Amino acid sequence: MNLVIVVESNNKQHIEKTCLKPGEPITIGRAFQNDVIVDDEYLDANHLEISCDNNEQIIINDMGTRNGTRVRKEKILEPSRYDLGSKITFGESTIVIHDMEELVAPALKHETVHTVARVYSSFGWVLLAAIFAVVGILAESYFVESEQTKSEKLVERLIGNGIVVVGWSLTAGLVGHILRQQAYLKLHFILLCFFIAISPVLIALANIVSFNLDTNLSSAILTDIPMSAGIILLIYGTLSLSTRLNIHKKCGLTGLLAISPIVFSLVTPMLAEDHEKWYNYASVDRVDQVPSLLFREPVTLNGHLTKTERLFAKLDAQIDDKNALDTPTDEISKDGYGAILVSEIE
Repeated sequence: MNLVIVVESNNKQHIEKTCLKPGEPITIGRAFQNDVIVDDEYLDANHLEISCDNNEQIIINDMGTRNGTRVRKEKILEPSRYDLGSKITFGESTIVIHDMEELVAPALKHETVHTVARVYSSFGWVLLAAIFAVVGILAESYFVESEQTKSEKLVERLIGNGIVVVGWSLTAGLVGHILRQQAYLKLHFILLCFFIAISPVLIALANIVSFNLDTNLSSAILTDIPMSAGIILLIYGTLSLSTRLNIHKKCGLTGLLAISPIVFSLVTPMLAEDHEKWYNYASVDRVDQVPSLLFREPVTLNGHLTKTERLFAKLDAQIDDKNALDTPTDEISKDGYGAILVSEIE
């Protein structure tokens, strides 16, 4: 039986080819006389024995070692049958046995992202991108914001953008690690840093051109196009680094994500009235109320007394106005108070 043994030890992997015959077991361990030598200080000199019977069923046997051997996280205490492809763990190493005739997965297509990663995934590019981002933020603050805003908000802006860049890189890297087994954290960091650096420049150039053209249509178009183009490139680059989608799916998903802010900006004015109403209902001065009481602003005792005084002042004014009254005083007091009370409640 021709076998391939894949050994992974100390974060390194090597492959051994061997021929297993009935009555001729092979051994694995640290000693040089073993058929497969594994450099792991937690392994015994002769650690594992692999044999097969006449039916070509593989049997593995731990040779009474100090730290033991596990197959699929279960410790083996006696010779046990082994299924090809199962992971064997001993010490800080693992091995997997395959049949030499076993078919392997087709080769992956060499993608452009791999070339980009080899060229630009260095610390120098990360540092350069961070410097460009800082320069972009400083330039935007200098040319756009006022002196007071620069002095008060510059550090806060730098810290905020740094948190966004790190959070974006970690999130996109986690997605990439799940979907394509590659995080590309440095590339995500570089991509977002250059986006932050270039955005103010593009917006400034668009403002200059739109100011010289001096038309409302060109101003609106030139103001939105640079930022939209930057967002589209950022989304497309992130999808390229984090997923294995083909170009058509990436373009479709990029377009869908890019137009969502536009749709949101069109829908928001339609909901402005309802938003204002619910905002007034939910605005409160205190935060120690239970959730069911947060829909309306609570009334303090002084506020209640003020409203009560105002209510009775209106009642007294209506009673004293003899020209507007056609009923006796007792009925006036009763009916007038009720009408004013209802109007106050409403």
